[in-house]
Amino acid sequence: MAENEFDCSCLCENIRFKVKLINLKMGVCYCSMCRKNTGGTGFSFFYSLTKPIFISQESLSIYNSVGIAERAFCNQCGTTIYYHS
Repeated sequence: MAENEFDCSCLCENIRFKVKLINLKMGVCYCSMCRKNTGGTGFSFFYSLTKPIFISQESLSIYNSVGIAERAFCNQCGTTIYYHS
């Protein structure tokens, strides 16, 4: 596995993928959409060099959020997979 490349999955493991990160610095967003999406006080994230490489994606759902962003999540366990704007 290359440096900063990770094997990932949702909680129920119906979605499995690999992702390569730019670095390991984490960002946090506290906007109202991110708070609603997580049900918490904010959303933490890492920046990826490329789109995820899916190994399995049988329960992947994509939601076009406010017309400018795409949110992907598992429709079985609810895990957020990615956000792309």
